[in-house]
Amino acid sequence: MKHPTIVWIGFIVCFGMGPSAFLKAADPVKIILDVDLAEDVDDAGALAVLHALANRGEAEILGILISSNNEWIVPCADAINTWYGRPDLPIGYQRGLRFGYQNKTDPDRQTVSKYAEAIARKFPHDLQKSSDAPAAALLCRKLLATQPDQSVTIVTVGFLTNLRDLLDSRPDEYSKLDGESLVKQKVKQWVCMGGIFPSGRFPNGQGEYNLMWDTAASVRAVNDWPTPVVFSGFAIGANIKVGARLNQTPASNPVRMCYQLYNNLNNREAWDLTAVLYAVRGAADYWKLSEPGFCLMHAQIPHGYNEWIPSPGKPHRYLIESMPPEQVGKIIEDLMLEPPRSGNPILKGWYADPEATVFGNLYWIFPTYSAPYDQQLHFDAFSSPDLIHWTKHNRIFDNSRVSWARRALWAPAAVERDGKFYLFFGANDVHEGETGGIGVAVSDHPAGPYQDLLGKPLINQIVNGAQPIDQFVFKDKDGQDYLIYGGWSHCNIVRLKPDFTGLLPFSDGTTFKEITPERYVEGPCMFIRGDKYYFMWSEGGWTGPNYSVAYAIGDSVLGPFKRIGKILQQDPTVATGAGHHSVLHIPQSDDWYIVYHRRPLGERDANHRVTCIDRMEFDDKGFIEPVKITHQGVERRVLTVDR
Repeated sequence: MKHPTIVWIGFIVCFGMGPSAFLKAADPVKIILDVDLAEDVDDAGALAVLHALANRGEAEILGILISSNNEWIVPCADAINTWYGRPDLPIGYQRGLRFGYQNKTDPDRQTVSKYAEAIARKFPHDLQKSSDAPAAALLCRKLLATQPDQSVTIVTVGFLTNLRDLLDSRPDEYSKLDGESLVKQKVKQWVCMGGIFPSGRFPNGQGEYNLMWDTAASVRAVNDWPTPVVFSGFAIGANIKVGARLNQTPASNPVRMCYQLYNNLNNREAWDLTAVLYAVRGAADYWKLSEPGFCLMHAQIPHGYNEWIPSPGKPHRYLIESMPPEQVGKIIEDLMLEPPRSGNPILKGWYADPEATVFGNLYWIFPTYSAPYDQQLHFDAFSSPDLIHWTKHNRIFDNSRVSWARRALWAPAAVERDGKFYLFFGANDVHEGETGGIGVAVSDHPAGPYQDLLGKPLINQIVNGAQPIDQFVFKDKDGQDYLIYGGWSHCNIVRLKPDFTGLLPFSDGTTFKEITPERYVEGPCMFIRGDKYYFMWSEGGWTGPNYSVAYAIGDSVLGPFKRIGKILQQDPTVATGAGHHSVLHIPQSDDWYIVYHRRPLGERDANHRVTCIDRMEFDDKGFIEPVKITHQGVERRVLTVDR
């Protein structure tokens, strides 16, 4: 909106570089966004742009601050965040603010919003009223204290009350530093939507809305801020009109509904959106930066105004138009229209070896809890209706339910047969002569609890050099279930009894057949597409950056399988160690996803693995295209119930 809100964004600004340079950056911009999300609708547009940039891997949203006074605004922000797949994003609320457009019929004089209550009532969210959220300044301190020094950029697109309160804050449980010292240590720069440049006032003598209303806060924040500041002034956003194209998005889009309720989906000025775009991508080709100077804030009664004082040694600058406003508007509106995506990683926490499947109308992921072997004593599961919103099901199975398992619970594989759910698992990192290997557990529900089915391992012995780990259950066209498994660079296949209580011999009388392809290490997976059998596996060492996935194609479950090549591997600009995957197929479609783990850039802990999802495509000859690992993940996809 035309009133600046404070957003904090941690990033390195590279002036003069194009957007592509930021897309290649290893580290996304860290952002705390301060919005009022009330009187105008560009706050909602700014949230949409920020989520789109985060989905692209260009930004990391640390938290949202609210600078207006309305009990529906935090639930509204929470609903928008939830729709974009970030339901747990921290939100802080400024209590007791009495500035801005006032609702004179309301005895509490809450800030008026044409859309906040409607959004909160229509869309799911957790926070039921704004006062349920923590105080904004305290949340700022908490978020800043956990970040590297000079890594956070603040972007404000509303009143500066929260920043004033932050500067005035005292040492607390989060940091021993006072507010100014904490900001100086942790903040890279502040991007402020506010002010009029270079004149400082409109022809009628008034200052710009965001800076003039809470004058005392503006004077304190602008005049005393201890890091560089860049202002996106009134004129920058006033010349850019966006929002009408939201009619191309689904009616289920809460940001579309905000614009619908505010101005019937007509274009609106892009004040707040310019600040977010600059905070993440810098000036790029969109704008130029003024020469250094100082934006002096004056406390004129009843409202304040800014004065620009050019000075080479001062830390303030403001944006100047460079690219035609229509072109910048197109870029901004394209971001507003981007649908919510899962983002990567899709699960919170350290999880590896993900087994993805579909039960009913839900997607399920069963991963390894990634920790040292002696701490790998349980499994969690995750379910989702749309690949974006994931629900955690805690401790669906642990070693207390298996008399013979004492450590290293690995690589669960879940299947449903006749209304029962079976969880195949590896335990104990078994070696020759030891007890352990592959077990089976059973439950009446995919979320457990699961109980050991056999009281002993299904497979304990080492056959054909294959360590009994990394089990995958494959159901062939004739209904026969197979177990494909193996570590130590060897892979076996066995036939399973219908009740999974044991193994069946093949027609030649043997029980174990080796189907190891070239360069196989571990993590087998198989699926059928058309009339071909696709066999996939992991290569390289799981602790290193070159862990990867390769595949072969055969005419039967037994192959033969000749290696074709790698389709999943590290991208040094995104993540390393991409491997140990599963394949998720959307029923009654030719849509495929690969669910896998990878290691964040710069991470040295071998167990720091996170679960991710990306599209898997085929060429016109049926070969798998190399998968591009992404930060943004995949779009929302709801399963149909009738399958």
